[in-house]
Amino acid sequence: MNTAPFKATADTWKIDWTYTADQSAVPTFGITVFPVGKNYFTDIIVGTDPSGSKTSQAGPGKYYLQIYSVNVTSWSVTVSP
Repeated sequence: MNTAPFKATADTWKIDWTYTADQSAVPTFGITVFPVGKNYFTDIIVGTDPSGSKTSQAGPGKYYLQIYSVNVTSWSVTVSP
């Protein structure tokens, strides 16, 4: 699933996530950061813990997130400067 594009205005910004795993199976959760209009990624986050954060140093620009989830019942991702 791809998010709507967003504009980052700082040199570094933070991605926070939380997810709830299906208790009957092993969950997989990941976030990939892509610049809008480009065919490469700037960051990959593999959420081995059900919540966490990562600082991106991708810099200012327009980006979108690609979210991967398997055996996850719900998730939330927030990007902040």
